Amino acid sequence: ASEELQRALDQGQVGVVLIRTLDLLSAGVEVDPGDLTDALYLLRRAGQEDVAWQVATETLLLLPEA
Repeated sequence: ASEELQRALDQGQVGVVLIRTLDLLSAGVEVDPGDLTDALYLLRRAGQEDVAWQVATETLLLLPEA
């Protein structure tokens, strides 16, 4: 995750980080794997572990079969 967002979390700006995280996830199942990783990390650091698990699970379930 970007250092900027990590600093925002350290400063208690959870709302800003969650909005930016939603932006990272806006591509849905077409999300860049690096962005997905960053988003899941940020969600967990922001205390949203259940949401992170849900996003990860739904992304895996909605991926087209290879």
